[in-house]
Amino acid sequence: MILKFYFSNIIQQEITTLKSGISLYTKCTNQPYGSYCIMFRGGIRTENQLQQGSLLSLKIMQDLYINKFLFESESIANFIIGPEFHNINCLFLDEDCNNAAEYICNVAFQKQKMPFSFQEISNLLNVQQQKLHGSISSILLKVCFPQLKLLNVIPENKAFETFQTTQITKTNCLIGYQGRRKHEEIVSIFEQLTHKYKEFLQRDFNPFYQLEQFKSQTIRIENQITSDFEVILLFQGPTLQDEENLQIDNIICEILGNLDEQGGEIGFKVKSRCYDQLLQFNNFLSNAGCISYGFSDSGLFGLYLKGINTHKQEIYNLAIEEIKKLRIISDNEIMRAKNIVITKFYSNLQRQHDQLLYDLENIILKGKLNKLEEFKDQINRITKKDIENRIEQLICPKQLIIIYVGKGSNLMPDEKLTIMRMQC
Repeated sequence: MILKFYFSNIIQQEITTLKSGISLYTKCTNQPYGSYCIMFRGGIRTENQLQQGSLLSLKIMQDLYINKFLFESESIANFIIGPEFHNINCLFLDEDCNNAAEYICNVAFQKQKMPFSFQEISNLLNVQQQKLHGSISSILLKVCFPQLKLLNVIPENKAFETFQTTQITKTNCLIGYQGRRKHEEIVSIFEQLTHKYKEFLQRDFNPFYQLEQFKSQTIRIENQITSDFEVILLFQGPTLQDEENLQIDNIICEILGNLDEQGGEIGFKVKSRCYDQLLQFNNFLSNAGCISYGFSDSGLFGLYLKGINTHKQEIYNLAIEEIKKLRIISDNEIMRAKNIVITKFYSNLQRQHDQLLYDLENIILKGKLNKLEEFKDQINRITKKDIENRIEQLICPKQLIIIYVGKGSNLMPDEKLTIMRMQC
């Protein structure tokens, strides 16, 4: 079956620097509704140890304002946090254009203070979370940025305010609009709104990034409570700027089986190696899959296996063998994986609202716009030889991070022995 994707007829794309110094990007389309997004270059990795949890706290606070806005208008709004960016966005009917602009500026630009009740909630959360080791995503962030804690925390008020005044500023801010209105009209709306936020406009940007070189190590997280055991093999991946190799990793990820499959996407995983060759034939495994993440200055590619603790040595052996088996891949596997990568990409960008967020993310992290129509050709230009060369780097790595989570982690082999086994 051939899937066809259709995108709105784009009339014009423009970017302007407002008098306040904030950049504004607009994309004019024929759709009857509009989208706003205010994006900041700065996410979880711009929180230092004292400030960790600042963005999560902001999200919790702003949810109350978002819910009020949704109740009073026929709109959709959200607060999204990523490793290197965060944004406030909303989707609205065209007649609500001015109200939506005022709402999104209030959420994005007003400084928030930490309520005393938050500290009490934080203490309760920490007690509850002591029973857990953290999610996969938090563990992977811990690998990249070891100063981060695995538990969700709430910062002290002073650190929370410092984060806002140094990491949420006009310098690292980008406003986006997509809809029927002309560029000049949107510029006029935000020229009038942004000058009201004098405290925000006076903030001095002081970029802070949790930089950590990828280096071989073994991370052991003892968990005496759960009966599960988890093994994660992590390899150095390409950066966001290295788009070709990032897409090669995505193809390999689909051959193995993407760990991020949820809900309706589970069908993509059924014919993958992790599903067909691991989960179907090893009843002690409960989950298996591959991850691929790109950052502006680094990347991660990995294989994740989870199963019953009493089978931890078998889980470890299966992880190594599955990477080694990548030496042999078929043309059908490559074709299937390419189709999945292309289908997911376009399916996730069917809404004009999602296209706007995609454009802003590319501008703020890569400094350029990518044409949606060219993605399919980029994937199809990747050859079997390109994929085999990348696989050889995985099988014979110079650097490897191995993570064990569960009871008995201290008894498992380290990364040096694992590298030797992979190369045998």
